[in-house]
Amino acid sequence: MPLEIIPGPFDATGNWYRGALHVHTTESDGSIPPDRTVRQYHQGGWDFVALTDHNRVSAPSQVPPGFLAIRGCEYDIGQTELRQKFHIVGVGLEAGREPRPGQSPQETIDGIHDAGGFAWVAHPYWSGLTTSDLLAIDRYDALEVYNAVCELEIGRGNSEVHLDDLLIRGRRVGALAVDDSHWPVFDALRGWVVVRAHELSQRAIVDALLAGRYYASSGPAIYAVRVTETEVEVECSPCAAISLIAGPTVGGRLSAGRAGGAVRARRLEGRQGQQGVGEAEQLTGAVFALTGREQYGRVRVEDAQGRAAWTSLLIVRS
Repeated sequence: MPLEIIPGPFDATGNWYRGALHVHTTESDGSIPPDRTVRQYHQGGWDFVALTDHNRVSAPSQVPPGFLAIRGCEYDIGQTELRQKFHIVGVGLEAGREPRPGQSPQETIDGIHDAGGFAWVAHPYWSGLTTSDLLAIDRYDALEVYNAVCELEIGRGNSEVHLDDLLIRGRRVGALAVDDSHWPVFDALRGWVVVRAHELSQRAIVDALLAGRYYASSGPAIYAVRVTETEVEVECSPCAAISLIAGPTVGGRLSAGRAGGAVRARRLEGRQGQQGVGEAEQLTGAVFALTGREQYGRVRVEDAQGRAAWTSLLIVRS
């Protein structure tokens, strides 16, 4: 089957901006007001934050110079197979064009796009969403593979299997890491996206998200990903393991350490000849050999503290 290489942030030009896409304030069920929430992320070194209160759009009264606050909303709507609600988040909503609360999940997704925004499904694992639930709606841009508060509270923050269930069925859905923050410190500054955009403005950030020019992280940094017909090459901050997720029974993984394993992968040779070795023999890169059996491809980088970074879709065979 022919291989399609999906353009991503590492092939693009522009600046890198780190931001939080899912955050709550006292305008819904958060514990700190919008202005203080914005200051928290600014002081934490973030470049932007999207305020996504439940079923309403909130905004700070002031924003620090050089920082960006993006208009957003989390819509709690519909009913899933397990009689829970869908949580659909939209950011970059143009004033006066936001979807009305209480519409169906699909109407909400379409309304977010009509308002110029980026739409995704929040915390699928926490919500108990099934594959049937996720296939019943369409045209969402991404889903949360990592949600900090869901992981911290009940250990249901990782939704990678939901993403893979969609990718193997041909859905082209991006991967996000978010805080879903409700409190200072406890669940803040733990999950983010790194976006490649030409400027720090709402329109530029949202356009980059819609174009897939981002990766997600709860810790590691991904510096470069290069894809050819035969290999996927990854450069990253020092880490414990790098995986190519590519469908049932295929893919590859490289682990750090003298006894670290390698399956269809090798260490990336560094500039001075070292084979992707960082401090304490951690990895700083990997090269995965493509076999021709991959149905899709995405990369996960894991550090020694158990944190991870995720690319969105890199390749598709059709």
